[in-house]
Amino acid sequence: MTREYSEPSKTVFKDYIQSWLYDTHKHEVQLSSFEVGETIVRIHLIPYFQSIPLSKITAYDINQLYTQKLNEGLANATVKKIHNLLSKALQKAVKWGSIKNNLAKNASPPSIHKTPKQIWTLEEARAFLEVCEQENELVPFLLAIFTGMRRGEILALRWKNVDLDKGVIHVEESLARTKAKGLFVKEVKTSHSRRDVYLSASVQEALVRYREKQAPNKLGLVIASKGGRYLEPRNLIRKFKALTKKANVPDIPFHNLRHTHATILMRMGENPKVVSERLGHARVGITLDIYSHTNQEMQG
Repeated sequence: MTREYSEPSKTVFKDYIQSWLYDTHKHEVQLSSFEVGETIVRIHLIPYFQSIPLSKITAYDINQLYTQKLNEGLANATVKKIHNLLSKALQKAVKWGSIKNNLAKNASPPSIHKTPKQIWTLEEARAFLEVCEQENELVPFLLAIFTGMRRGEILALRWKNVDLDKGVIHVEESLARTKAKGLFVKEVKTSHSRRDVYLSASVQEALVRYREKQAPNKLGLVIASKGGRYLEPRNLIRKFKALTKKANVPDIPFHNLRHTHATILMRMGENPKVVSERLGHARVGITLDIYSHTNQEMQG
């Protein structure tokens, strides 16, 4: 319910943004997203607006903030995140009747030019996986490339969620790290992320062979540390970077293995809706957007 605006709010920015952050925003987003927002508020927003009354902030003031941050060397994408958070906070103030208009909507945040996402060709993926197999590091990367699972989903995966007879993985959990909680397992963030991913015969066979040789661990993890615990995400990335270099394939972010998976499937003629569901995207448009950008990269 939106309250009717009556008179200028005497609430100062610092008091309002802290109240909104901890009493409202914290309960609407994932912990990792809240920590990003808390940093933006503490480092960028409060030092700039401080005790200015909420109702006195203008679009010009907000634009000046963006200019200052760009001059400090922040990337356009970072300043756009500041804008998005500020706009969300001010929109809630409008809804609560504290201010009449969300002036952030009249401000001009920097534009972000989408660059094509670099991915591997099928040949490069195979070359990489050959090196992984030689180094006995195949499975996490095989899953990333041929199931499109996210890093956290792979590292939280338990054998109880892998049906090797039917060749399907039930994606239910993800491994995450935050400043407040450290390393922890959480349920996947949306109903779209909770999904069944069907395996090709070759991936299914590789998992069967791997399980037969794997040392047991108390948590029943598919990918475990030497001590049988969850593998640190940063350790997986270190392995990925070393294997990428050894395989002499382009250095890409681990997350782009998901884009590689999507693009391989799309180029093989798979239905975009099927690919979208496989990746756990909320909308098929997200999948098509990824494909269009990776396709530009490969054609460039």
